[in-house]
Amino acid sequence: MEQDLKPVGFPLLMLLDMYLSFMLALRVLLQRDIGMNLGGVVAL
Repeated sequence: MEQDLKPVGFPLLMLLDMYLSFMLALRVLLQRDIGMNLGGVVAL
């Protein structure tokens, strides 16, 4: 079972890393474009 999980787990980690990077970039864009009000809400 461990050999079956390893090939699946690696792409999942890559997807998770891409998702976190995307959310961080989206948060920065929201703060920059819309202003500190929405940025404060997103930061929470």
